[in-house]
Amino acid sequence: MAYFKGKDQNFYARPIEGFTAIVNLTDKKVDRIIDTQVYPIPPQAADFDDVSIAKQTGGVRAARKPLVISQPQGRDFVVSGNQVEWQNWRFRYAMHPREGLVLYQVQYKDHGVWRPILLPRFFVGHDGALRTQRRTLDLPCRF
Repeated sequence: MAYFKGKDQNFYARPIEGFTAIVNLTDKKVDRIIDTQVYPIPPQAADFDDVSIAKQTGGVRAARKPLVISQPQGRDFVVSGNQVEWQNWRFRYAMHPREGLVLYQVQYKDHGVWRPILLPRFFVGHDGALRTQRRTLDLPCRF
């Protein structure tokens, strides 16, 4: 849960900590609310556009020098649409507006057979110890 007000663009910048709603999506009803403690809501949003960053930090950093990647003998990976093959690995990728880079259909070629790599849950820890500050990204993976 997050507090959203006005013209802010970042819905997740002002989380409501210690407050969780358990929702039954089948019945479209709130089953219960867990309120563990009162925590202050951040006083301002943290949008990521240049104007907002300049207001919060005093300016944006200068443009970086260009990065040049050279592979004179050619690249050792193949990209077809959203699928990447590299050495014994093959996977598909997508850019999600909330999670960012998402990998799926991850496979490894073992003795000539493509085997799926499945992780049931991938946890991305953040600096807060509160349960509501944790974010997860589902990757269907297993060995």
